[in-house]
Amino acid sequence: MIANGGSIDVASLVQGSGDVVLRNSGTVDFHAGSGAGQTIAFDGAGVLELESGFLFGGTITGLTQAGRIVLDMPATAIAYTDHHLTMQLSGGQTFNITVLGELTLDDFIVNTGSASTTISTDLTAPCFALGTRIATDTGDRAVEDLRVGDKVRVAFGAATKEVVWIGYRHVDCLRHPTPLSVWPVRIESDTFGPGLPSRALFLSPDHAVYFDDVLIPVKHLINGDTIARVQVDEVTYYHVELTSHDIVLAEGLPTESYLDAGDRNSFSNGPSAVRLFASFGSGLDANAIRDAQGRAPLVVTGTAVAAARAAARRSVTDRKDSDRVAA
Repeated sequence: MIANGGSIDVASLVQGSGDVVLRNSGTVDFHAGSGAGQTIAFDGAGVLELESGFLFGGTITGLTQAGRIVLDMPATAIAYTDHHLTMQLSGGQTFNITVLGELTLDDFIVNTGSASTTISTDLTAPCFALGTRIATDTGDRAVEDLRVGDKVRVAFGAATKEVVWIGYRHVDCLRHPTPLSVWPVRIESDTFGPGLPSRALFLSPDHAVYFDDVLIPVKHLINGDTIARVQVDEVTYYHVELTSHDIVLAEGLPTESYLDAGDRNSFSNGPSAVRLFASFGSGLDANAIRDAQGRAPLVVTGTAVAAARAAARRSVTDRKDSDRVAA
């Protein structure tokens, strides 16, 4: 079942096994709940409405800041353990909703009203780590050395675009409630071909790389070898906003520039009070903003993602073969 921008009401109990996909702000309303064999997959923006959390036994995947679970009852989140989000009613009764993902309780955004509850999640920002070299009209420059007004090379169309804002944030990973969400992801040199990147590139997990005409968050390409998380005690992130969202060259690899999705207060130099724990990209309409202003579609599944993973795997094999020859 696919709710692609439309609305589906399911009056009876959904039994057996199957997938329900929500995309393009599609809505599915389970009036009588579902059995454990159902998987609700958020593929971008969408709404899953449950008249009773007690009656829902399925599994939810892909819940981001763009997706919402709406319970037709007021409840609060009290725990998240083994992928079970525990909700509690005002009378003390509890029930669990199974939500898969690299999450903790702090990653959930729960808004409780007088008659309903809305549940979403928070995600990390797309950022460059300190020291990343960005291609400009005068050559490669470290991201921390860029200034507003500088001209950055873009991959398509106009030769350069002007920098209009640079966000930065030093993150103490040891004190962060979800350090996995802020540890940088390393892309080894030549992972996607010679000079792509030209040397190891460190990005935040949700920073998207450009491959086969789409943008792919790097965390979806992790293979533990050529693309891997790096556990660090602290990290400083920068992001570069241009006159419009575009594809820049970071260590020679096409990656995205900053797109404001309502997360400027996660940067130390944002326009308002700084958020205590960096959790960038938290605007509930982030996917709608990407659809309207993004330079290329953002995808997390499909042929382009498979091709990018295959390219990275070939790089792993090539390295191992080279090591054997050298030995």
